[in-house]
Amino acid sequence: MVIFFESFNRKTFLAQTGLSIDFVQDNQSSSQKGVLRGLHFQQGEFAQAKLVRVLEEKFLDVVVDLRKTSSTLVNM
Repeated sequence: MVIFFESFNRKTFLAQTGLSIDFVQDNQSSSQKGVLRGLHFQQGEFAQAKLVRVLEEKFLDVVVDLRKTSSTLVNM
């Protein structure tokens, strides 16, 4: 079996999102139901945008904004 696909196209992404990004890495993984994959804290020069692609079924993507200036921050 031969598989080839274009996983990212900068011009198409810009046209659909209005975001001009410097995309430098593409990873692909496979998970089974019930898997929790990744919890990332990023800030400053090492922060990265995420591009998520789901080929089958569905997924739940959760984002937590820890910035003290965030309008959604809940102090406990």
